[in-house]
Amino acid sequence: MDESQEHRELAALEECLRGNKAAFEVLVHLHEKKIYNFCLYLSGNNEDAQDLAQEVFVKAFYSLSGFRRESSFYTWLHKIVVNTWISWQRKRKNTPTVSLERQGEDGTYVMDLPDPAADPVDQAQTTELRDFFNKELESLNNEYRTVLVLREIEGFSYEEIAATTSASVGTVKSRLNRARQILKDKIKEFSRP
Repeated sequence: MDESQEHRELAALEECLRGNKAAFEVLVHLHEKKIYNFCLYLSGNNEDAQDLAQEVFVKAFYSLSGFRRESSFYTWLHKIVVNTWISWQRKRKNTPTVSLERQGEDGTYVMDLPDPAADPVDQAQTTELRDFFNKELESLNNEYRTVLVLREIEGFSYEEIAATTSASVGTVKSRLNRARQILKDKIKEFSRP
């Protein structure tokens, strides 16, 4: 976040904490794309990501008075995402749902459309690898997937991940190493001729 965005965030936060509800729109605007992308990585599909992101911002709005500034607002939002997503997983455990909106032929979700100008062979390989990675990422348990996405995709530090997941830094590192090893083993299997 650049300095002007940081300034806008701080000003909007101050206004929100003083009771100006309209200032929350500025906070949503500053973070909605990153929060949606994080939700997409966790949920694996567009529909759930949109619903999850919306629920996160609603919860953030109603919980704003509890924001203690012990971390950045963005880190605080991520903690809400993680907690909301874990709650969703618990509720849905016995009732799996599938969005057919963008489902591929093999049952995996197509998350990005390939560049039509790209070489067809490169395009097919890239799509195959991306689909494989997304499938394997989705198969990880909640703890492993969360720390992996926060570290590798969102770029969080170990301390920020620990604060977001309410785990110790040692636990974060352990889960991250285990998640990486699982994916590494899966990639080796995938790469075999």
